[in-house]
Amino acid sequence: MLLQLSKKATLVANPVGFFAALGWLHDADLESFQWDIFNDQLTVEIDDLYSNFYQLPEYPGKLSARFIASGIKNLQATIIASEISQIRILKFYIVKAADEKRTGVEVHFGEGCIKFECHRIFGMIR
Repeated sequence: MLLQLSKKATLVANPVGFFAALGWLHDADLESFQWDIFNDQLTVEIDDLYSNFYQLPEYPGKLSARFIASGIKNLQATIIASEISQIRILKFYIVKAADEKRTGVEVHFGEGCIKFECHRIFGMIR
C-alpha cells in the first residue's frame, strides 16, 4: 500500500521514510516553487505523488500534491537552462541539516537543484 495524503495539510512526521517510500518523487514534474519570505515558508507543487511507480502494477493513478516547508533557512536555488518547459524531479532528498532540530531538503532535477533547511514539512493533495 502506497502512502497517501489528504486534502488537509498534514505533518510529514518522518520525512526520510515518507519520501523514500515514494521513490524520492522520482520523475514527478515540478509545477510550482514559491518562497513566501514574510511567512517563512516554501511551497513545492508536483504533478504526481506516485510518479516513481508509473507503469508498475502498484501505480494507483496520477495525484497532484503540494508540500509546504516552514521555518526556512539556508535556501539555495540553482537552475541552469535557457528554456524550460518542464522540470522533472530526479530525487527529493532528505539530508542531515547542520542544526539537528531542522530537516535538510535537496530537490535535484536535470537543470539544477533547490536546497534548504526547515523545521517541518506538511503535505497535501491538490
